[in-house]
Amino acid sequence: DENELADEIESGAAPVYLRHLVCESGDYYIRIHDYSNNESDPDLYNLTIDFDTAIVYSSITIETCDPYHSPSGIYTWTEEGIYTDTLFDSSICGDSIITVTITHPEIDVTVNQDLNILTAEMVGASYQWLDCDLDYAPIIGETGIVFTAEISGNYAVEITDSECIDTSNCFEVTISDVSLNEFKNTHIIKCYPNPATDLLSVELSEIPNSNYTIRIINLMGQVIYSENTGLQKQQIDLRTLPNGLLIIEIELLENSYHQIILHNH
Repeated sequence: DENELADEIESGAAPVYLRHLVCESGDYYIRIHDYSNNESDPDLYNLTIDFDTAIVYSSITIETCDPYHSPSGIYTWTEEGIYTDTLFDSSICGDSIITVTITHPEIDVTVNQDLNILTAEMVGASYQWLDCDLDYAPIIGETGIVFTAEISGNYAVEITDSECIDTSNCFEVTISDVSLNEFKNTHIIKCYPNPATDLLSVELSEIPNSNYTIRIINLMGQVIYSENTGLQKQQIDLRTLPNGLLIIEIELLENSYHQIILHNH
């Protein structure tokens, strides 16, 4: 190896090698004492080494929203981009130049809309619903995966996953002339128990004048149960339905009432 000094010393029948890594060109001297011959003065050897510094290139890709500390520890990067860092590698007596590509994980900001109910599709994150008409002002208390609007407007959700944050598009919600509050005051509706295991009861405060429709919708916006009935109290068997948050939709007199329940069978 041209980057190493190797000195062979006869000691009996076997040679002995002394190695020292040299990373700079120049003149080097080695003194060797031969104590077996009782020599008092060492032999002096001169070596001249001339070589070019080696450079090794490599690249890595990091997906994170957290601040990333460069391999050398000199830099801290917080934004997406392509960066360069340099390390001295003693094993090659040269520099290791590393190209670091930092990307942020993609957040799914898909929102499913069912009338006045907006549901974020990404599960297991943190949520803050926003009023787009008020310069994306946070809506106090609306931090769940599901948002039920009670007044017409445009709404979005800000989703946080680890240190990554992204915001959905705005969704327009239009409430009919007969407000939800008026509808609920005229026909008091109860859905119980919540959480529910096997059976869910849907009960109106008075006998309806006409049939109404009960739908159960999952967080993907898919209708997984639908029934038309005229009963004041209706029981629904949930045992064949998936666990998790479900939306109960009751459509009566051209108005809809929604409630979120947790099904845990």
